Parts: sequence; structure tokens; C-alpha cells
Amino acid sequence: MNYLFDLDGLLINSEELYYKANWRFFKEKGMELAVEEYRKIIGKRYEEWVESLGITGVTGREIQVATDKIFFEMAEHELKLMPGVEEVMNYCRAMGKTALITSSNSEEVRNIFNLLPIEGWFSEIITGEDVTNAKPNPEGYLLAAKRLGVKTSECVVFEDAPNGVEAGKRAGCKVVAVPSFLVKGENGFLTADYCVDSIEKSLYYLLNSCF
Repeated sequence: MNYLFDLDGLLINSEELYYKANWRFFKEKGMELAVEEYRKIIGKRYEEWVESLGITGVTGREIQVATDKIFFEMAEHELKLMPGVEEVMNYCRAMGKTALITSSNSEEVRNIFNLLPIEGWFSEIITGEDVTNAKPNPEGYLLAAKRLGVKTSECVVFEDAPNGVEAGKRAGCKVVAVPSFLVKGENGFLTADYCVDSIEKSLYYLLNSCF
């Protein structure tokens, strides 16, 4: 098998930091960004935020630039790998090909790699700039499989958000859902082949040849 990974909230604790960064940005604008509202926009591009949240007076790009600045100020001291990630990646790299599929742009991904040297874990890296359609569209996972030279039926997707789970299933992959703290309990995870509390616990399914 081959293994396709999301990034934010799955491999690293960035979802928590991104929420804090966005909360600070909207607070400065006199707006409250409740967790419930943030859940609606997780995994979407910033341009979609403006429409989803009914924001006026600011563009998606302006939100992105401002929140990225706040995020990376925090990330220098607070960004870390999620528990069990190294063990899972060591297994997957030994058993097949690996790819990273994220809606973040290449500059954001590069900044993450500068803080956490994990780029070498992946044979291919697909960013938001490589696709026309964001998750839940399967384009990113289809492109990853194509670049790896494998069939999607030979791939296992690891995702922490409903949009990513849907994208993986629509691509024809097996999907392991690891819901982030922001979206636990959502119905979108019901279509995943397996759902676990942490990526660390996915080792059980990997080691027991469930794919």
C-alpha cells in the first residue's frame, strides 16, 4: 500500500494554533470567531471564508496574510508533531510510497518545514497551488497518486477533517479518519474506513494488515 497524508491538525498541532491566530485577528477587527463558526471553514480556502462567514471590508488574501503572520509568531515556540506521528511515518515509509496533500500554499508549507524538518518523509508534496479544486474535491489525492505512479485503490488516506475524508473516498482510496479536536463527532467521518482518536492509534490497523 501507499500512504497519503493531510498536514494541519493531523501530523502537527497547527489547527490549534491557526484557531488562536484567527481568533486574535477577528478580535482585533471587533468580531468574535466562535469555535462553531471556525468549524464551518476548516479546510476551505480563505476566499471561501469571506462568503461562508459573511465578512465585509476585508479580502480572503488579507485575512491569510495577517493570520499567517500571527500563526508563525506562535509556531516558532509552540508548533510540534502530534503524538505517534514519527512511528506511523516510519512504518508507512518502510511499506510503501508516501505523499503530503494540503490546502496550504507552498510558502506556508515551506515555513512549516523550516520549523519541523519533515519534508524528507514524503516522495511527493501537493499544495493548494497544485490543484484547481480544494477538498472535498478529490483532485489533490488523484494528483498525488498519479505522481507516485500508483492506483488510488492502492492508497490509504489519513485525514482529520470531514472535507478531507470525503476527498479521499471520492478519489477511491481507503481512509483513516483522525478527527481534530475542532470537528470530533461530525457525521462526515462516518464514511471513513476507520476512525481513531489519534494518529498513534492508527498503528493498530497498519500493523494488523487491515488494508
